Amino acid sequence: MKKIGYKNQEIADLNIYQNSESQIAQEKLIQENQVKLEKNISKDKGLFIRKTYLHVIGGILLFAVISAMFTFTKIGIFMLQFAYSFYWLYFIATIVFSFCHEIIHGYLLVCKGRVVKYILFSLYILIEAILFAPLIMIALASGVLLPAVIITLFFFGLVTAYAFISKKNFSFLSSYLFAGSVSLLLAIIIGVSFNIGMGIILPAFGIILACGYILYDTSNIINNYNEDQYMAASIRVISSVLLLFWYVITFLLKLLAIFGDN
Repeated sequence: MKKIGYKNQEIADLNIYQNSESQIAQEKLIQENQVKLEKNISKDKGLFIRKTYLHVIGGILLFAVISAMFTFTKIGIFMLQFAYSFYWLYFIATIVFSFCHEIIHGYLLVCKGRVVKYILFSLYILIEAILFAPLIMIALASGVLLPAVIITLFFFGLVTAYAFISKKNFSFLSSYLFAGSVSLLLAIIIGVSFNIGMGIILPAFGIILACGYILYDTSNIINNYNEDQYMAASIRVISSVLLLFWYVITFLLKLLAIFGDN
């Protein structure tokens, strides 16, 4: 009986040992799969970020080429005359297009057709270049265009680097940016309606707001976008960079008006 008892105990111990080994093997397999999954996710995310910023660079270069074509042709002069003659209509057009940008971004989030995406992307850049044409003409004539480009790229690089290095989630900025945008829009409407000059305060606030948008957009690229939404993400970043560019030019023009000879 004792021998049978010992034998049964040995069998039980062996089963426990085998189950333990099996459990350890399963846990090891799960860990290996998790590591592989994390590597794949990291690889996909890295590819998504590269695609996004390649499209950002491509979009900004396309904007520069179209703007140069407008500047050195009669189109730029026509747009400048139009903006001066019908400044309210031009102002409304910029407001309307900001809402259209939201529609384009929303469509790019869900659209699967690659050709349609690139058509919308190119159309967005074209309209931005048309709306920027009068300001670029003035900036070029005033000698502030090149400094504005350098300052814009500097701030863009600085804010983007901070977002990637800190790896913080800045989604909480959404409500603050919305409130800032509404306040800025109201200030512009009041200034245009009553011919109130606000000096460098308004463009300075615009620069801060645009940097906030770049920070917010970059944080979304790192944390929130899916891997196939790089076109929508790039449109967001481009719009924020161009917003920054707009207010940097305006800021420099205001400084020139205050401290310049003319």
